[in-house]
Amino acid sequence: MPQEIYKLAIRDFANLLGTTIDDISENCKSLINKFDFRYRKLNSSERDAVILKVIKKIDSGELSFSGKERESSWETGWSENFNNFIKSDCDIAELVPKYIKKDQSIRFSGDYIMPLDANFEVNWYTIFRTWLFEKYFKGASAIYEFACGSGYNLPILAKLYPEKELHGLDWSPASKDIVNKLAEQYRLNMTGHLFNMFSPDEKLILRDNSAVLTMGGFEQLGENYKTFLSYLVGKSPLICAHMEPLVELYNHDILFDYLGMKFHKKRGYLGNFLTSLKKMESENKIKIIKIKKTTMGNLFHDGYCFVVWESNKTK
Repeated sequence: MPQEIYKLAIRDFANLLGTTIDDISENCKSLINKFDFRYRKLNSSERDAVILKVIKKIDSGELSFSGKERESSWETGWSENFNNFIKSDCDIAELVPKYIKKDQSIRFSGDYIMPLDANFEVNWYTIFRTWLFEKYFKGASAIYEFACGSGYNLPILAKLYPEKELHGLDWSPASKDIVNKLAEQYRLNMTGHLFNMFSPDEKLILRDNSAVLTMGGFEQLGENYKTFLSYLVGKSPLICAHMEPLVELYNHDILFDYLGMKFHKKRGYLGNFLTSLKKMESENKIKIIKIKKTTMGNLFHDGYCFVVWESNKTK
């Protein structure tokens, strides 16, 4: 018996992003209609196999632990992206981070699904970023992406806001080279910088009314995120948007969430970041604008959660 095929519609994206259909721009709607967002649900044996695969991976001892010790690993990874980018005559598709996998089940709405298009997750990521940037960065004079990695987010920002000054910051020299090559090749208003989030450079000046972005950047700080968070609050940006795995949003009494939480902790990902933000809000240092668990993730965890906040000092 043929399996039923489902498709993400604009209303589904509105639910994932915690907004309304009217709040999704025509630009985003056009992209949603352009991409193939069909998928099928897994049968019980397939779902059992996926759960077993996840558990075996968590228990394998093969998972690397986030932190300062992984600096050389990230340099190797971004160097690979940079070399492929150059060899392809600067094809931006070569900047897709290698951790975004193709042709495997992903997490969606509390269960695992199998996309029909190998680029389903990458295309979802494009919609997510476009909506996030359109929604929250309009009023910013400049945008600083910390832990910009392969530079993959910056071309979208440049397309949406060609007039804005963009900065890509990372501790990897290869990452800096990618950003500066993007600027040169496509004549974009962006600059790459070396920056270590474990030891923030107080000499870095953020322009007035600047936006700050991290997408899986805080993730790698693990429990050592407070120094950089305090650094950002002290810089009083206009707005900060973070797409990160947020461990507080998992429900430990649900198997699906429990597995995501176990993977998160096994990798040493971001600590109680939301708890710290809420504490800062109670101290009147910041105002939290939105917290959302999108219920979309890769095979192992929910990495597309996001939180947006602004500094009270900017008012």
